Amino acid sequence: MERLGRPFAVEDTLVWVQSPDPEPQMEAAYNGNGFVTLMEDECCGNDTYLLVVTGPCRGEVWYRAEPGIVRLKNCSFLDWLELHLSKKLQKFIREQLKANQSATEKMDLILAVREKVEQRRKRGANWNPPISLNEVQDFERRHGITLPKEYVQFITQIANGIESDTWVIYPLQTFDDMPGLAEPFPFQTEEDFAKTPMKEHYNPINPSFWDSWGKYFPDITIPDQVHKTWLKEEYSVLRGALPVAAHIEPPNTPKKFLGQTILVLNGAFRGQMWSINFQFYIPNQFSNFLPYIRDTLV
Repeated sequence: MERLGRPFAVEDTLVWVQSPDPEPQMEAAYNGNGFVTLMEDECCGNDTYLLVVTGPCRGEVWYRAEPGIVRLKNCSFLDWLELHLSKKLQKFIREQLKANQSATEKMDLILAVREKVEQRRKRGANWNPPISLNEVQDFERRHGITLPKEYVQFITQIANGIESDTWVIYPLQTFDDMPGLAEPFPFQTEEDFAKTPMKEHYNPINPSFWDSWGKYFPDITIPDQVHKTWLKEEYSVLRGALPVAAHIEPPNTPKKFLGQTILVLNGAFRGQMWSINFQFYIPNQFSNFLPYIRDTLV
């Protein structure tokens, strides 16, 4: 009870990764000083609603999640309860985030992704539970890499993959035995990208980009052991990338498209999502993993 009378030290909406020194604010958001916890959802990114009882924000409800904390300005307990019961709370939070977009766009993106995932879950999608940050760091140590932060956010806060009849996002542990993750991605610079014209490969009657690979990258060949996640062995020349997702057309389709989405791990295009298929590749389809999930899920 003593903590309830102490000052609530958070001043406004804050995304932890955007703060140069987030530790004091994170401590204030979790230490129980000046707030009462109204509701906590441990299975959905530790979403928590706090009622502030001291200081200038006294009487307001705040929203706390793993990426940061959001001030629901002028939202009283009764306002919050009404929004919750009418299932309009997430929409209200999104509106609050848009009002402070410069400081919260990353958190807004995570909320949008989480909402899409939950919609799919309600329709029967079987998402894998998130994994711990320690598991991610162990994977990084063993492979000598650092995974892009947006991908890490997704697999530690939202879901570690999904599998359906036509689409799969592989869980991280699928890549435990994958070689070559620390090797340079073949397209390290804009110059590497410029030397592989795609236009001639768009026409399916012409040789595919993969058939012409040796012309562009004669020193990078298919490895002796091709990892099981590559839909075609030709794709495995893309060292330094995770084939995080695969899109497979139904079995009765005359010709399988064999499309995959890869996450680039190093070089000038690190963090980008590229699309590959049996004929060619599409660079920078998404700037990082989170918008890929947000825009792919319908």
